[in-house]
Amino acid sequence: MNIFFDLDGTLLDSRKRLYTLFQDLAPESNLSIGEYWELKRNKIDHKTILTEKFGYSEDDFDHFERAWLDKIELFDYLRLDTPIHGLHDVLDALINNNNNLYIVTSRQNRENVFIQLENMGIYKYFTDVLVTEHKYKKTKLIRTLRYQDEDFLVGDTGYDVLTGKELNVNTIAVTYGFLKKEILETYKPSFVVDKLTDILPIIQNRYL
Repeated sequence: MNIFFDLDGTLLDSRKRLYTLFQDLAPESNLSIGEYWELKRNKIDHKTILTEKFGYSEDDFDHFERAWLDKIELFDYLRLDTPIHGLHDVLDALINNNNNLYIVTSRQNRENVFIQLENMGIYKYFTDVLVTEHKYKKTKLIRTLRYQDEDFLVGDTGYDVLTGKELNVNTIAVTYGFLKKEILETYKPSFVVDKLTDILPIIQNRYL
């Protein structure tokens, strides 16, 4: 069985990285990390936050967005990422049941993805790491592989759920990432879980 994982928000906790960069680029922000993520998890984008709360003009936001894309995958910020609780145990269990594990991420810098995964000690678990590089859709990358209807795609966004649906594979939405449970459920994933470890009984039931 193939299991396709999103990276940020699904396998890695990227909240501190994104919040720190936001504060660095918008120093007038008085948002706490909790307040920032409450907005983000309610699907409120940076443009809305900056224009409505801090009076940014279109030019101000364009400057912010360019700087965000330039900096978000620099190692000064990537070092703030941490593994989601239970990550190694979950990957060990899945590998021990002879699954093929893949990462499919919308990152832009391929090299830094590989270095980060190596530094965290998890690169060894994956058959391949697919990076869109802001050039391709996740569906296009997955379609280069052999996959079946029984496979799984695990992610934390509506885009991940829609990707799985387009591929006609099982979808597992995790609620601890970038979107709240109530929003994720509107995309109608096959399963919704609150912890990464909760995916194991779902996937393992397919072995029986």
